[in-house]
Amino acid sequence: MCGIAGLIVKNIENYDFTKFRNSTKLMSHRGPDNFGEYYDKNVALFHYRLSILDLDKRSNQPFFNESADKTIVYNGEIYNYKDLAHQYNLNLHTTSDTEVILKTIDAKGMNSLPEWNGIFAFALHDKKNNSVTLARDRFGVKPLYVYENDSFIAFASEAKVILKWLDSFSINLQCLSEYIWYGNTLSNPTLINNLNKLSPGSYTTIDLNNFTSKKKEFWSISSQIHPNTEDTLETSVTKTKSLLENAVKTQLVSDVPIGIFLSGGIDSSAITAFASKYVSGKLNTYSVEYDFNVGEGSELAKAKSVAKKFNTNHHELKVESHNIIEDFESLVFQYDEPFADSANFPLYLLAKQCSNDMTVVLQGDGGDELFAGYRRYKLLGNLTFWRYNSVLLSKLLPDKFLRYRAKRMANTLEQKSDSLRMALLMTQTTTMDMPDKIFNSEIQKKLLLQSPFKTYEEKNEQFIKEDLAQRMLYTDFEVLLPHTYLEKVDKATMLMSIEARVPFLDNNLTDYVLSLPAKYKIKRGINKYLLKKCLQGIIPNEILNAPKQGFNTPTSTWLQTSLYEYAKSKFNSLSDNGFLNKNYLLELLEEHRNKVKNHNMILWRALVLVAWLDIYKDKLIFE
Repeated sequence: MCGIAGLIVKNIENYDFTKFRNSTKLMSHRGPDNFGEYYDKNVALFHYRLSILDLDKRSNQPFFNESADKTIVYNGEIYNYKDLAHQYNLNLHTTSDTEVILKTIDAKGMNSLPEWNGIFAFALHDKKNNSVTLARDRFGVKPLYVYENDSFIAFASEAKVILKWLDSFSINLQCLSEYIWYGNTLSNPTLINNLNKLSPGSYTTIDLNNFTSKKKEFWSISSQIHPNTEDTLETSVTKTKSLLENAVKTQLVSDVPIGIFLSGGIDSSAITAFASKYVSGKLNTYSVEYDFNVGEGSELAKAKSVAKKFNTNHHELKVESHNIIEDFESLVFQYDEPFADSANFPLYLLAKQCSNDMTVVLQGDGGDELFAGYRRYKLLGNLTFWRYNSVLLSKLLPDKFLRYRAKRMANTLEQKSDSLRMALLMTQTTTMDMPDKIFNSEIQKKLLLQSPFKTYEEKNEQFIKEDLAQRMLYTDFEVLLPHTYLEKVDKATMLMSIEARVPFLDNNLTDYVLSLPAKYKIKRGINKYLLKKCLQGIIPNEILNAPKQGFNTPTSTWLQTSLYEYAKSKFNSLSDNGFLNKNYLLELLEEHRNKVKNHNMILWRALVLVAWLDIYKDKLIFE
């Protein structure tokens, strides 16, 4: 796991790469073990290494093939690299996956990418073809930002490398609308115009002769939209259990210590259960709890129960909220764009806790998307129930008027299914009233022209023929997973030089489970039905049967206590006639503090945005 960056310039005359090189130091936490650089005419590549496999300096990057016509900088882990080496009969000089993937590209080009079971982002300079290729894994576990204009193409694992290097940049209002509604952007375009995330499951090749780019997908979730109708539920349980266990086993391969972030939920408990079978000695697990009483948000007791069952070496972190300002500012800077999902706090704090002992952690992201774990899927089950019963009642009720009412209800539910689907997807926005009011009147007018649902709507069009549950699952994979949850994990852990692995996103596991009908995943109103059947008798029943709980960071209480003066100071520092509505934000803050009304969601998003704007205030252009 590493940090990569690069710069391609059209006109090399009198161009100095030094400034960009210095900017890459902002992501040195991604690879504290070694720094490498490479220059060739109008191309510069940079690499910060976090040593996981083959700790010897022979595996440092940039890495060259034997003919020295290809050079790669790579961030990630390919878990099946030994199988690939055997498949291609490779003659290796290291024990790293870097050499393997470079030689598979030598052998088969980019057609080899679908065969890589792992997480990755890389840049490859091909002298023979005079090109640079950028690529990213199928789900976007590893980040790669690309900024392009008429003069250059810059890319990096973290956008701050590019943003600090640029003289100025402007705001993308469509993405600003998404941020205010959801707490982060949900698309490949970012909050910064011309700055994009490379699409998951794709690569783009830049022809250095004419500076043109050609993009190609090597995997897409749309290839999985033809459900497997052959396997029964019982068969699916057996296969899924085997694939999940093998995914965990495979991702335990490392030359450095491995731990597990154990929340006490089903996903992390399953990983702990399977991992405990294959580690030598005690498995290290980590949990976190805040000092505030967050009621049902604390899953510490369940985490303890799982740790005890599998005899792990369990570590608990108690977070003192009065120290939170420093962590808040660190995370605002680390996330490159405004990112208001406060669940990044426990991830970061856990990473900080275990960073002296662990270099790799396994954690449970992807399980909810793969197995329909969110509450809205249960709501969908209720919707399906009422649609079915309305149709049935319209035929069976003895009273003609009642039959008519039942038929109308069935028709309404059928007609409204799309809007209900959208509502279910957007549940996190329902507590917000006119969030655009935090901006001045000019920005408000512009924002009214932007749809906060645009990304969801565009992605959903791909799956229009699928049933409602399948469409929600696929959209979650396309939208929420890469742009919210995986980004949250990567940024928080890599800040502390920790590699986070996600067994639920193993290629073989996802290929199979995504092909299964949604009715196996949510059944009789039970979320994650298939996964729970797999884990019966393996993890405690109180874990299997517990309702889903997120980890509730007490931001509402912080804004009334430890963060109140900080937030007030930040809002007061705003210009009276600036981008944001200073007086409105201060009014909301006072109402929140005095418990007149809970404005936690909009205040938290506003505070993150203000703190982020403060970092880049000298570079921002508002158009």
